[in-house]
Amino acid sequence: MTQPTLNSPSVAAGIPTLAIVGRPNVGKSTLFNRLVGSRRAIVGDEPGITRDRLYGEAEWRGRRLRIVDTGGILPEDKDFIPAEIFRQAKVALKEADAVVMVVDGRTEMAAPDIDLALQLIRTGKPLFLAVNKVDTEKQKARLGTIVRSKLGPPGEYAIAPPGSADLVVTFRNLHNWIGGGFSSEALAACYKALKPGGILGIEDHRGRNDQPQDPKAESGYLRQDYAIALVKQAGFEFVAASEINANIKDTKDWPEGVWTLPPTLALGEKDRARYQAIGEADNFVLKFRKPAR
Repeated sequence: MTQPTLNSPSVAAGIPTLAIVGRPNVGKSTLFNRLVGSRRAIVGDEPGITRDRLYGEAEWRGRRLRIVDTGGILPEDKDFIPAEIFRQAKVALKEADAVVMVVDGRTEMAAPDIDLALQLIRTGKPLFLAVNKVDTEKQKARLGTIVRSKLGPPGEYAIAPPGSADLVVTFRNLHNWIGGGFSSEALAACYKALKPGGILGIEDHRGRNDQPQDPKAESGYLRQDYAIALVKQAGFEFVAASEINANIKDTKDWPEGVWTLPPTLALGEKDRARYQAIGEADNFVLKFRKPAR
């Protein structure tokens, strides 16, 4: 790790910037200090103790990074967050190439966490979730046992013991399953893993209703009605749809399909600012239920 620079941007040009954001007292400064190898950011238990954005430089797998630690963000809560902290965090987000949102794993997700996540998603920048404060034996015990499984050909469809799961969620995978020719098998695996009455959640890139669905989904887009019909064919009941990830700016006619838009930006620097202003794709969020016995 290289030595950080306090309260000033990196002098070297072309270094990607990673912004660390989150509500007060979730551990942003601890993560910053760990990444840059220094305790230059103040760490303590008082919410909002980082009053300014702090800059440091780090090296990860041979690549230099500029790391920005922000004051805690609590959207729309001016009583708990000084306006200056919020302003500094906004500046850091504008500078960033990617964002890490830090949350406290000991507490339930609250409305401010969700509000902040939605604001970060709307920036169109790559977003990563860091769950902090779960590295003690006591906290690990709360997580239970985590088992990794595979889903996909050839024959990897036992994602969980039959009838054992209350919830299965999949994000932007259905178009890949369709393109790979194993959507029926993947959906059957979800159905088999769920308990009767269990919930399946699906998010994916919403295609245009005025055009026929490409059976290979090569653009990455899926008509919502097509997706619903496909999942119902697997035996699920359709429950509801949400517009939480809708984006009316997405016209869905891009030269490299959905990957033209952030976070992939398949065209590189060509029209980059334009595509970043559009943001991520217009996505549907669908809820299904496995019928109860």
